[in-house]
Amino acid sequence: MSKETKSKIFTILFSACIASPLGYFFQWKYHQYENELNLLQEKRQQSLDFLMDVSSMMDQRIYQMDKAYKSLKYNRSPEDIEAAWNSYRDILEKWNGSLNKNLVLSEHYFNKKFSDDFGNIHRDFVLLGKSLDAAKRAGHTAGQVKDLTPLFAALNKKMSAFLENGLSQIQKTN
Repeated sequence: MSKETKSKIFTILFSACIASPLGYFFQWKYHQYENELNLLQEKRQQSLDFLMDVSSMMDQRIYQMDKAYKSLKYNRSPEDIEAAWNSYRDILEKWNGSLNKNLVLSEHYFNKKFSDDFGNIHRDFVLLGKSLDAAKRAGHTAGQVKDLTPLFAALNKKMSAFLENGLSQIQKTN
């Protein structure tokens, strides 16, 4: 057998026995890496979508509460007060209808502490809502309504911190 034939046989054997499996292995590893990267990107996007949905719902809820609050504070007409309260009830129904789902997803996409923070925000909404309801039932005197301003401010601050925390956690998964 000539040297050239031996070289061709060696090249064929090397390609078939070592290079092909080695190439396959590296392709498989790269595909695995690419798949993990895609899954991570997908989870990041789902986390961001969830956070934006929850943030939007919180904004809608506090906005409707504020409209109801101002309808009392500024002694609007009974029709304006009723319209503001109906809008508030609508968002409240939407909020309560997805509360458990949102608590579970907040822990799924983020962590237990994040879910607990969301639960605390919910409790603050409940407290503010009870205060607002009490002011309405009491005949909405200016003194009773005025006391709610610090509650709105504190809740807004918590909502902002919650959103910042969520965005920070999403960025860390980079």
